[in-house]
Amino acid sequence: MRRVFLTCLALLSLAFITQAEAPSFEPIQKKDEVLKLEEENGKKVLKLAGERELTVLSLLRAWTEASGNQVMYQPSQVASFIVTIAAPEEGKTYDTDGIEGLLADALWHFRLYLVELSAGRFHLVQSTEAMTYAPILDAAKLNAVPEHRVVNLCWRTAFPSLVLQRAGATNPMRWEVMNMSRVPGIVLVCDRAGKLRELIPSFEEIDRQAALREIRIYESASLIEPANVAKALDELVPKDLFVPQNAVSAIANTRLLLVWAVPEIQALVPGVLKELAGEPKAAPPAKEPPNWEVRRYDLPENADSADVMAALEKLFDVARTPKPKLTIVAIPGKKALAVRALPEVHDQVATFIELLK
Repeated sequence: MRRVFLTCLALLSLAFITQAEAPSFEPIQKKDEVLKLEEENGKKVLKLAGERELTVLSLLRAWTEASGNQVMYQPSQVASFIVTIAAPEEGKTYDTDGIEGLLADALWHFRLYLVELSAGRFHLVQSTEAMTYAPILDAAKLNAVPEHRVVNLCWRTAFPSLVLQRAGATNPMRWEVMNMSRVPGIVLVCDRAGKLRELIPSFEEIDRQAALREIRIYESASLIEPANVAKALDELVPKDLFVPQNAVSAIANTRLLLVWAVPEIQALVPGVLKELAGEPKAAPPAKEPPNWEVRRYDLPENADSADVMAALEKLFDVARTPKPKLTIVAIPGKKALAVRALPEVHDQVATFIELLK
């Protein structure tokens, strides 16, 4: 009886121990879909420290909460996107613009842009579609746009367009009857506002360089086709970032040329056209061919003709020279050589033969 009692007591104790050591099963926690924002000086901020793995969706929701903006997107666009952010170990605080920068950087990794369609309303679009949906702003309005906001910069260039008009149906086209006007073109560049602001000085420099150039019209008196003359003149025009190709062009059905260049280049054009229209220069007289001579060299009695020939060919490197300086032939039945060479080479051959005696 006592044995049965002890057995039951042991089983009961084992049951209590097993129950105490059994792990508690909790549901697997997904990555935070909403980041906790804190209040600082009356504004919502995000604080991060060290290396942290975040979903793009959590950054999107944090920015909408901090900024009060509305974002429309398809869940499949960002559902699986995760990024790792390495912040300073002591921590870093991100305000609304900072959170937008984190979000823009994260979206960039997946070729997505956050585009504002109207005030406070944003869409997520593919990078290839950003130019279509992003607002179009000029340089003055660009200064008020947050640094990481994607927009189109509209810049009106000073590059000229030429409008050619005839004075009348029976009047041939001449430079006196042409009306030229400088019509500015438009350049659209799509990127973040901060990057676009950095481009503005370059655009201003382009306009400054373009303003230095003038448009002039010249008449070619050369028999060469005007299109070919234009190509030749085009080589004179400096090719740099600010000058498009074909800065010189020929006007169809005329002998007139349009030149868009700085005054220093324009000053060279009349001289070039005069040279092209003048008489062709006579070709320089052809140089007389070198005077090759054939001479006979008698060898000493103790010399072998084949050995002497081999020595001369090696001396003048005949085998490896495309155009050898001399040609050597042994005279049959005689201990002599016939050598064809220039007079100065013959002097060297004679000196060599003299050394054999």
